Amino acid sequence: MTVLLLQEQQHKNIKKQCQRYLFSYVETTELTSKNSGFSKIGLLYPVSGKEAKRLMQLLEQAGFHHLNALNQVRAAKLLFGLSFALLTLIWQLTKTPEISAMTVMFILVFYVIGSNIPEYWLKRSATKARQAQQHVVPDAIDLLVISVEAGLSLDRAIEKVGHYLRHIEPGLSAHFLRTHAEMIVMGDQAECMRKLGWRSGLEELKRLANTLVMAQKYGSPLADTMRTISEDARLLRKISLEEQAGKLPGRITLIQMAFIMLPLLVLIIAPTMNLLLESLK
Repeated sequence: MTVLLLQEQQHKNIKKQCQRYLFSYVETTELTSKNSGFSKIGLLYPVSGKEAKRLMQLLEQAGFHHLNALNQVRAAKLLFGLSFALLTLIWQLTKTPEISAMTVMFILVFYVIGSNIPEYWLKRSATKARQAQQHVVPDAIDLLVISVEAGLSLDRAIEKVGHYLRHIEPGLSAHFLRTHAEMIVMGDQAECMRKLGWRSGLEELKRLANTLVMAQKYGSPLADTMRTISEDARLLRKISLEEQAGKLPGRITLIQMAFIMLPLLVLIIAPTMNLLLESLK
């Protein structure tokens, strides 16, 4: 009886964690039955397993964590592609009623262009999210170090940092809180940290996952290694800013040349053209 009560309490705790941090916990059968019509359209767009995994990673990095996100992207790719193809067909038929091989080629080209527009937008969103999170990662790792040195376990430290980052960087906070929930459900901390690195796409978190694996395997001190990763992350961020500052003179030079050379060419050529026109008269 006591064992059953403990199992029931554990199940309630797991359900509570999933409800707080994962997908607004509902049963899998309910999620499947509540798929929207737009998501069902996405099933008509074929993707390979590798392509689906890549799109899922982009969705996770961009902050779209719900279960139907992949099917919605597939539906958007299909509808955009068909819309561009249909508009191209109508445009070609207004010019000539015959459908030639060139018309078919144009339709296929614009279908590919249209189907890539949602993915292009998704890549931009994922890149912006990664850049925003990358500025906060060193501080997040420092907080993890402080929490671990204060005596907290790794999963509790990740939860505490996730709550702290909620108002600073919500995207990174969601990644940390989801990782904490996965640690409670799965129990394999190393695998959960690998998933964190995969979802975020941040090299610092991938290194943190590898560090955790090595620490568990060889018993090396986790806090010291995490502090080294934090220092390296700050150094990489500093180098990135220096590179951006180093590129500014070249960009400014091109702009100056555009605004200086064009008026100069006009001043040089205009009198000559005026004399030429007068001589032709």
